[in-house]
Amino acid sequence: MMIPLVPVISTPAKKARETGFDPIVQPILDAFEYSGKLPELFSDKAKITVDQVVSHLAYIYEKLRNVIDFKEEKLLRKNALERVLKRRLGMGGTAENISLSLIKELIRAGYIENNTVPEIKIGEIRAIIDKYVRLANLVYKKESKLQQKEIFQWFFGMAAVEIDRLLVYQGIDDSLMAAMEEVVKKSVVLERIKMSEEDRSLQFFMAIRRTFVRSDEAMINYDLWMRSFPEWKEPSDELLEEFAVNIDEIYDRFETEKNHPLAEKLKAVMKRYSVLFQILEDVIRDDPGAAVQVLRDPEAFEEKVRAACDQRYSSTKNKLRRSAVRAILYIFITKMLLGIILEFPIDMYILRHTNITPIIINSLFHPIFMFIVILWIRAPGDKNTDRIVNGLKMIVYEGGNTKSPNRIRADARRGRLSLALFSVFYLALYFLSFGTIIYALDRWLDFSFVSIIIFLFFLSTITFFAIRLRQNAAELLIIKKRQGVMGFIVDIFAIPLVRVGYWFSKKLPKINVFIFIFDVILEAPFKAFIEIFEDWIGFLKEKKEEVY
Repeated sequence: MMIPLVPVISTPAKKARETGFDPIVQPILDAFEYSGKLPELFSDKAKITVDQVVSHLAYIYEKLRNVIDFKEEKLLRKNALERVLKRRLGMGGTAENISLSLIKELIRAGYIENNTVPEIKIGEIRAIIDKYVRLANLVYKKESKLQQKEIFQWFFGMAAVEIDRLLVYQGIDDSLMAAMEEVVKKSVVLERIKMSEEDRSLQFFMAIRRTFVRSDEAMINYDLWMRSFPEWKEPSDELLEEFAVNIDEIYDRFETEKNHPLAEKLKAVMKRYSVLFQILEDVIRDDPGAAVQVLRDPEAFEEKVRAACDQRYSSTKNKLRRSAVRAILYIFITKMLLGIILEFPIDMYILRHTNITPIIINSLFHPIFMFIVILWIRAPGDKNTDRIVNGLKMIVYEGGNTKSPNRIRADARRGRLSLALFSVFYLALYFLSFGTIIYALDRWLDFSFVSIIIFLFFLSTITFFAIRLRQNAAELLIIKKRQGVMGFIVDIFAIPLVRVGYWFSKKLPKINVFIFIFDVILEAPFKAFIEIFEDWIGFLKEKKEEVY
């Protein structure tokens, strides 16, 4: 039995007229109602269960691994599923023999509650894996410009997304994003930007997903694929063959769409709307049964919105602290430890000069720096809450219509001379920022060349993580902060560090020694041991039942 991602709503406008709020809200309420009924739909179905003792071991392993692979919390389950899927397929598994094991791994690791997934999902997951495997095999036989590794990453990243959305109901997020898309189409205006209505709609679609659910590459690929080919749910053999023949063209089109020049500008604007719909979700989730009565009364709704804002500010601060701890541990374990291992032997045996001060600074400065940055982050104030209240009232009672739209303008056109001069000035920022730090370390702290490289490496990485964490906290801000002189000066020194840290964050995970140890050396035998151990416990229970 297939469960639709979003329940079919026959007469939302009629329901909305009866309740007194705009029709745009009704599908969201229906999604919440449907979500509440899901347990009843499968109450008489056999469920997949795992042993609790074994689950504790797998849960601890997953927590340790996530410390050294710093990723967004919202993506952890999908990333774990993708990792398991690729590992099992890479080791020769088939759709037939890995579907149940895949679900059990997610349950053991704590991503899905035990005894909640009906066994009928095994067949549905098997069908999902099978169609991606068949398509991959067809593409491998074609003369595609894509490498086998690229195809594997692309297809089975999408397979992980599809399986994740099958296992965990996504209808609430889908309905919120659909409403958000309807609002931004009314209230975001593109000025001096020539693009078709279809391209405009597509860029809004991707920007909303990048901000509201933090979609990564695999999720965007899957959304683009399903938007372009809705028949992919149950593809025929002929359709698979057609995909394989045109795979290069599809890949190039998707890459062009994902890297549109407007993408970053739209993402920045969508963050403000994302805040509104996050708070709306919180208001409804607090008591879905009473949501209609709350929405019908503007004063009660405002009170709920203000309470939800306070709660969200508090939870975001706690989440920020957890992320900061994870980031510090990530830096220390995966990079700082390697730096200490390299720095001391090089100083002692190659440079023949050991200065304990640089080693202490390289060990302690960066975590302390991250800690100080987190302390400076403040929760939004009452003015921000007032803006959220007004924005949500506009959405709930007026459907998002506004007399003051958000305007996105094309970047100013610059001549070659201007671009060349600005590029020179931008490059000069790197020399100014890194040069000042190098001079201070060499002149005042007696850092060796190796110690300076290690310090800059960690400083740029930790600066990038700190800025990213600050941005996560700032995503609840609707009011734009004005930048003062001090902020401008800080940017002059910080931008080069952030850019270099961004580059490191993209490149270094590919050569993360600790991730390699966990994924390639430890994970397969550990998970095999877990499965054998669980079977052994099951065997003991059977023998116990025979006696008792």
